[in-house]
Amino acid sequence: MPPSPIFMPIAELGKHVHGRQWSSVELTELFLNRLERIGPRYKAIVTITRERALKQAHRADRELATGHYRGPLHGIPYGAKDLLATSGGIPTTWGAAPFRNQTFDYDATVIKKLEKAGAVLVAKLAMIELAGGMGYRQPNACFTGRLAILGTLIHGREAPQADQPSPYALVSSLSPSVLRHGAPSCARPTTVG
Repeated sequence: MPPSPIFMPIAELGKHVHGRQWSSVELTELFLNRLERIGPRYKAIVTITRERALKQAHRADRELATGHYRGPLHGIPYGAKDLLATSGGIPTTWGAAPFRNQTFDYDATVIKKLEKAGAVLVAKLAMIELAGGMGYRQPNACFTGRLAILGTLIHGREAPQADQPSPYALVSSLSPSVLRHGAPSCARPTTVG
């Protein structure tokens, strides 16, 4: 088995999954277990999507076994900001307690495109309530508690991390980052140290 995938670049992970050194199911279970273990410490996870993730990972492995390769994200786990609609009874809370049980019967376009690329959704990630529409001045403006963001760019600064819950995440920042720093729409967590 190749070295640990925890901090491996996405391109490397893709090569190992495509080359079948790891199955998508093995990689997905590794990151699901990490999410369950470290997610509560960072208060960064709203929903772990275990059932959907394993279904997507099994499909990726079946497709890869038959030679159907969708591209570099095929079989790779990711987390999506809880702003993005997800179907299948997975809550989309927008980070606000009144919407804790809100579900949609469709997926956001970006979620659909990632699924078409064979990516594996492992979690919905915590966010400031209503995407900061009520302001960013409240440090606890998320029902999961004060966020300890994992390696994404926060207001133009890199946040350090010791643990990495998933290979990549869909994130966004409406204010003030976009206005001042041009925040990313997709971030790869990084290590510091």
